[in-house]
Amino acid sequence: MPTVTLLKPMRLNTRGIIFERGVPTDVSASLARELLNDPRFKVEGVIIPDDDDRPSTPPNAKVKPTDTATLYAEIRAAADQLDIENEENFTASGKPQVTALEKILGYDITAAERDAAMAEVLRRGKVDAEEPAKKGGVRIISKNQAADKEAKDPTTSEAVQV
Repeated sequence: MPTVTLLKPMRLNTRGIIFERGVPTDVSASLARELLNDPRFKVEGVIIPDDDDRPSTPPNAKVKPTDTATLYAEIRAAADQLDIENEENFTASGKPQVTALEKILGYDITAAERDAAMAEVLRRGKVDAEEPAKKGGVRIISKNQAADKEAKDPTTSEAVQV
């Protein structure tokens, strides 16, 4: 059975046990494991598993593809699964959030990998990159686009703003 010795302070009441400094106290293995990282205690009689015995990845974890074509295809497929009504899934510029894609994929990706995968979609013409974003049925255009449109409109070229 593991024993725990309080190093400081003189007396400590924690987890339903009163520990006194310098007095070894028998505790359960689970409590001993909890107190291992507590600098106030010296723990003896606990078997600590080696990190080498644990698998480096969880048994059901997906493995990130090594070839870019497969990776980009999986990123695009994950982007297709995102809920378009949930604004948290997308950046302000309309790109899928990396964290949202990672939840679906089951492994980490970088923003550069996401951008490269989505650029391939734009090159193939599946997404109209020139169409301004719409939000709530309202077409959003930048101030520069609005100024260019007014400058080209002959009916307002000589109009005076009041």
